[in-house]
Amino acid sequence: MEEFTNFQVMVGHLATVFTIIMFLTGVQICLKIWRQGSSTDISFFPFIAGLVSASLWLQYGLFVHDAVVIMVNSIGVILQLCYVFCYYIFTPVRVTLNRQIFSICIALVAYYGYLNAVIEDKETATLVSGLTACCAGLIFCASPLASLAEVRRTKTVESLPFLLILFSFFVTSLWFIYGLLLHDSFIQIPNLLGCIISGFQLLLFVIYPSRKHEMSTM
Repeated sequence: MEEFTNFQVMVGHLATVFTIIMFLTGVQICLKIWRQGSSTDISFFPFIAGLVSASLWLQYGLFVHDAVVIMVNSIGVILQLCYVFCYYIFTPVRVTLNRQIFSICIALVAYYGYLNAVIEDKETATLVSGLTACCAGLIFCASPLASLAEVRRTKTVESLPFLLILFSFFVTSLWFIYGLLLHDSFIQIPNLLGCIISGFQLLLFVIYPSRKHEMSTM
């Protein structure tokens, strides 16, 4: 029993470390935005999807009193807010972005109000929170697929964030194992699906090799 507990703690620590590393891959994207002085060719969706996903998982962690989930997603919320701010500074379409951010903020405030003030049964609130976090987590894992049309058109994966996808694969695998150990379906199912989605995105790097790599071999 003690060995099982130690293994569970080890998996939780590994999942935490790799998740934080995955969150930090956004720094690379922000540096690219800063160097080119614009975020024109970079999608805003992964940043906002990451922020929403981390905040929803944080709420779920608070409901189930899971210190690992609470800690990693608190860090995630802070980092994703920094990335959103960086994107906002360099975007040429602030009017559109303002509307999107405002709409998301209103939706989140209404959601948290519904969970904490309207739903009186804690089990029901936990169920709703878990289901919502599952959906948000899957959307975050699939967010790089927003560039899939561009990948198919150009036959190259230049527009895909390789590090984010790679660490997403490792992270979802670890969280899936962690969910199995906790017997928590809300952690198991979305991370299993996220692992499959990330694996498919990694496969694109095999099907459509980087144009830079092709040029270096010429």
